[in-house]
Amino acid sequence: PTGPTTGTLGTYVLVGGGIAVVVIILVLTRRRR
Repeated sequence: PTGPTTGTLGTYVLVGGGIAVVVIILVLTRRRR
């Protein structure tokens, strides 16, 4: 894969990972409280 494909995949991974982290934090916070 060259340029565009790698960049697109990388973006999805970063965005997906960020969303996953936020969701996990929210779930843990709600469960603890």
